[in-house]
Amino acid sequence: MPWEKKDKTKSETYATVGAVMIYKVRIAKDSGTDVGSWSFQRLWMKGYPLQTGAIQWCENEKTLIVGFDQGKIARLKPLGTSLHMQEVSNCLPKASPI
Repeated sequence: MPWEKKDKTKSETYATVGAVMIYKVRIAKDSGTDVGSWSFQRLWMKGYPLQTGAIQWCENEKTLIVGFDQGKIARLKPLGTSLHMQEVSNCLPKASPI
């Protein structure tokens, strides 16, 4: 993302149509002012071959539900107490061979 610091030792290229990214966002007050600076840390990223259209967090199930333009959905849950996610169900169609 534009606000992320570029690490010149890593080469990250993503060729996906849709993606879900989880960030930790912090606001740190600058000393002597009321102005704060934002910091973003990417924790997790999952790419999909379909365009993501809607994202909903279900607090009761602790599940992130991702909806796609074609009407398919994927359900993601946190791994334990971390903010990393695992896919628990995927209603995407199987990729067909070329």
